[in-house]
Amino acid sequence: RWGIEVNGRAGLSGTCGLFGWNRNWRKCTLGYELARAVEGHGYMSEALRAIITWGWSEMDLNRIEAQVH
Repeated sequence: RWGIEVNGRAGLSGTCGLFGWNRNWRKCTLGYELARAVEGHGYMSEALRAIITWGWSEMDLNRIEAQVH
């Protein structure tokens, strides 16, 4: 899990990460949450692009699933 900090705002504004890694199937699940105060500014889109890119290159994934609660 990674924390999300917004410049100029104290503390964490959210978290995101990959979990449930199945190495044989080369897949995992994506999860995230973001404070309402910072929604709509593209912060999560930026973070998810970085995490998904990292999952493909560093974990050699071929599938990332999102789970909604």
